[in-house]
Amino acid sequence: MALQLFSSVPVVNTKSRRSHWFPASLICMFILASGCATLPRNAAPNDPGSNPSVVGMPADIRSVGLDRSEALQNDFAEALVAGGVDAQCDSNAGQPVLCVLVLSGGGGLGAYGAGVLNGWSKSGQRPKFKIVTGVSTGALLAPFAFLGSEWDPQLAAAFLSIESDADILRKRGLFGILRNDAAADTTPLSEHIAKFINADVIEAIAVEFNKGRRLYIGTTNMDTQTFTVWNLGRIATTGGPEALKLIRQLLLASASVPIAMPPVMLSVEMDGKRYDEMHADGGIQAQFFVPLVAIDLPKAIMQANKSGFPYKPTPRMFIIRNSKFQPQRESVDRNLVKIATRAVESMVQSMGRSDLNQIYAISRARGTDFHYTEVPEDFTWESPSKFDGAEMQRLYDVGYERALTPQCWSSEPPGLFARNIEK
Repeated sequence: MALQLFSSVPVVNTKSRRSHWFPASLICMFILASGCATLPRNAAPNDPGSNPSVVGMPADIRSVGLDRSEALQNDFAEALVAGGVDAQCDSNAGQPVLCVLVLSGGGGLGAYGAGVLNGWSKSGQRPKFKIVTGVSTGALLAPFAFLGSEWDPQLAAAFLSIESDADILRKRGLFGILRNDAAADTTPLSEHIAKFINADVIEAIAVEFNKGRRLYIGTTNMDTQTFTVWNLGRIATTGGPEALKLIRQLLLASASVPIAMPPVMLSVEMDGKRYDEMHADGGIQAQFFVPLVAIDLPKAIMQANKSGFPYKPTPRMFIIRNSKFQPQRESVDRNLVKIATRAVESMVQSMGRSDLNQIYAISRARGTDFHYTEVPEDFTWESPSKFDGAEMQRLYDVGYERALTPQCWSSEPPGLFARNIEK
């Protein structure tokens, strides 16, 4: 749920006497106690040409990496045909405009995205999205954002029912850390996901998939160091308890920050043998992603044209960033934990800016409408907890109110980079 969640062992700051969590101390312990927390597993062979499939699922439910993907391209061509012109959110010179929603990570700051989506519904301006993508906290937002405004109560409840960090993870003591693969147990988060992602949600996602709409989330395959795009709609159409179980696992994996939270082990098969794959937070590889990077849109449209879709649609991009673009000033205490914390937070923020600027550059190059919103610069999180119920409610309200105004959306990301991109 974004790298803000990195936390586990309390380390006392002698200056402030407050407890801080973060993986730097854990990394040191893991190095000193290497081998103590090695748990058994059955990993797939390290063969570059291998292509395991998830047990009980078709091969085309996922795509590895954010390079060109034939599976995603074929899937999107099918989506164009299945949705027809009814899937458009607008039109331009007689051609359909397809709305794409991109949701970032951000931990408890995901309450901002929930507020924006529900306020957007209240404004009467929220479109029906052809594609929704999510990473980390954004992955938890994505199913309800995809299903539409009628699911707003469930979306609000999924975030506003969280009262504290204890609703997300269970801290382990030092001995427990050394015996496991993470500093905390995510059973609370798993149970929270199961409470809101049920058979009705899966059935509703499958219905929308068959109407030509697409829902993608991202995880990181820790074995191969690759971003994996999961087609949740395709999974949902397989039906039954296995589809529900896998989607819950993927949402948990996308939000599971390594070290702080254990990875999710997926059962896969290859050459008639079963193995496990280790998946964790998609934000390790990308803070948010646009499937149009992986889809050759002109070729997908040509495929759809041959199958009876007589249009040349253009996308319209909406990005909700559950974080801030600009660096945040803070005096850093001179100790290992605080310095490591600050370093990782800085790297994550820098990655987010890079991802955003890349998406903006692609949008400009393709002539795509670009709309962006983020946590307001003047909003300050006033709790030491990363998942504080009162703060999440306050941020939700900020997002909700902003979505009722035109000022919610910017046509370019902040910063000098945006002004230096030519069409």
